[in-house]
Amino acid sequence: MVLPLVAGVFPIIGPMYGKTYMGAERTTFIIGSDGKVAQVLRKVKPAEHDALVLTALAEASPPVA
Repeated sequence: MVLPLVAGVFPIIGPMYGKTYMGAERTTFIIGSDGKVAQVLRKVKPAEHDALVLTALAEASPPVA
């Protein structure tokens, strides 16, 4: 199964230092071979994102023989 890569920015609004601010949260959804969400990675740091995604994909996908 081939799924398209979907990316987007979803604004969040929250308190910080007693003030309300609008920002973005990096969230990645790993889709399994059955087409269902296998894992959700929230609030990941950009420097760690690649390794986390590769690990999650390896866990979600069966080995190819």
